[in-house]
Amino acid sequence: MVRSKHLSKCALLLTVIGSIAFLSIAARGAGRKPSAREDSSISELPLMLNSGKPTLAYVYYSVACSCTAAHCAIAEAALDSASSENRLAGKVNILKIDGFTEELADSVFKVGFVPLIVHYDKDGKETSRIEWEISKEMIENLVAGIAAAKNEE
Repeated sequence: MVRSKHLSKCALLLTVIGSIAFLSIAARGAGRKPSAREDSSISELPLMLNSGKPTLAYVYYSVACSCTAAHCAIAEAALDSASSENRLAGKVNILKIDGFTEELADSVFKVGFVPLIVHYDKDGKETSRIEWEISKEMIENLVAGIAAAKNEE
């Protein structure tokens, strides 16, 4: 009985130590697998906003809880799908920012929730933003709006 309690305490202690080690590694961003996404830097934003093309700024967190990570993955897949279908190719600037590693992302984009997509028009003015539960349909509607604005020019 005493031995069983001792083993339980040891197992608990090892679990706690392992969790602390994992969290400290995750917080530093060490051990992350290289991502296929082509991240941008916030420093590219002024250049994109002055390019005369609409800009979509996508802000996500590479290190997040499972719920946020799932929402970020869904939003990124939907954005990648829209851009790979060539409806955005060459017509829209896409800026992908990791809010976890880019310290200024929260203040520059006024992030409430991630994922976040901010749409800037061809003049560089923010026209809309979608946050948190970003679906493919929401991005399709955004792309349709951009296409309609392009056709009016």
